[in-house]
Amino acid sequence: MLNQELGLIPTSGQHGAVGEQLVKTFIKDKNPIYKLVARVDANGKIVTEYKLINRLGELTPDENGKVRVFANGMAEELERAGANAINQYITKEDYERLKNNPNETFEVGLVYNKTRGRIWDGIESGIGKMQNGSPNNFGLTTGVSRGMKDALSTYDPNVTYEVRGYSQGNINLEGALNDMVNKGEKFAFLNGNHLELSHTGSPKANKVFDALSEKVGATKNSVINIGSSANKDDWITSEHAKSIFKVVPEMTDIDLSNYDIAIKKGDREFYQEKFHGISIAGEATSTIQVYNIYELPHTGIEKEKRVREESDFTLDDMKTIVKTQNLKGFEELNKYQTIKDVDIRLLSKFQNYINNHHGMYFNKDIEIANQIMELEKTKQDILKQSNSEENRTNYNNAVNKQKDLKNQRITNVIEMLKTVPRVNADYGKDRDKDLFEARDNILIEQLNKDFPRNNPYKNINPNEGLNMPKPEINREKSQSINEQLKKLRERVGN
Repeated sequence: MLNQELGLIPTSGQHGAVGEQLVKTFIKDKNPIYKLVARVDANGKIVTEYKLINRLGELTPDENGKVRVFANGMAEELERAGANAINQYITKEDYERLKNNPNETFEVGLVYNKTRGRIWDGIESGIGKMQNGSPNNFGLTTGVSRGMKDALSTYDPNVTYEVRGYSQGNINLEGALNDMVNKGEKFAFLNGNHLELSHTGSPKANKVFDALSEKVGATKNSVINIGSSANKDDWITSEHAKSIFKVVPEMTDIDLSNYDIAIKKGDREFYQEKFHGISIAGEATSTIQVYNIYELPHTGIEKEKRVREESDFTLDDMKTIVKTQNLKGFEELNKYQTIKDVDIRLLSKFQNYINNHHGMYFNKDIEIANQIMELEKTKQDILKQSNSEENRTNYNNAVNKQKDLKNQRITNVIEMLKTVPRVNADYGKDRDKDLFEARDNILIEQLNKDFPRNNPYKNINPNEGLNMPKPEINREKSQSINEQLKKLRERVGN
């Protein structure tokens, strides 16, 4: 665990560790591409197979003709990045299809940014925010951003792609797209196909990719930024999170006040925007956007204290989630009749599981956020008009619809946790053995690919011993001990 943080020792998980990071921050860092193929086994568990591929064009489009691609965040070993990719993209409908059709699969491409220890990944992220490739920062980019650009360039122009950046993956994505702009490169698709960009837990404002999407497409709508998902207490993406690292996130929530209060408040101003033009650090520290921020569902209890009167969960919700997600230590739930009867320590423990603020992101988040932001445009247009009863009614209706959509997302999170078992990449005695076996197999495959000559591990079955060749003895030419002694006596004259 210590090496996961410090990255001092090169391993299969932390790769070349700090020594490699010092070099790869500045020279091109290849992003390997993996095909993740998920199935549902007889027990209802999602089982994922990893395949190392050379091009995004080798990925199989889904029934709608789209290929899903995931760009992972910092400090994610390969198994964690793969689990996160499946968890964020799969829907309840996808899971039910796989469960009812054992031969069908769910596929996601992973453009993998190798972790070399959390500390060094954090430093790489900080440098990446400053060296984002924009003219204001002299076009400088990190090695991993240039590696991502190369990976993205392997697309098939006859296919539609969605590339979802998660956490640091969005920093790398911004650098990759800016590097394309600087070099005059464009995404060129055929027959109406295009590239969609989406973002979760992003330390970059959504508007950054709105602007870039217009620059990197060969034609209009070749590249479309479809939106972001941000949790309120995720300090990587939300200005509302209780963290000392306020310099990291770039998004703050929309205002849900009624029309009269909004009129009194006037336009929202942000002091940090005054420093946006400063070279290197300006864009990294002063970009800000008003954007939808979600809250996760809540039991009403946190750290064994009541913080809300009502729970978003029913007791049946809790019991179903505990069973579906195979959570340990909740056997006592069966003795309670309602959520209000449940022991406060048990509710607090359950809330700790829900409070994975930087990890609880789901596929339908983006669609709901887009609807909320369309209503936000309506609200802002109304505020520019004269004060009238009609405008007051229309504005307040838009606010109420936004509240309903935010609640819809809470309902969707609960439903996903109740119905779709998350791929669990945690270590320990209860770890997912299938996931780690898949990780080991692909690492051995990559080792054979990287070192094809004189590789002692190539074509070795790890379940068998080493079959060393034995010297062959020609029995016909061998002599007995007595014959040899007789010849020796003859030589000495006895």
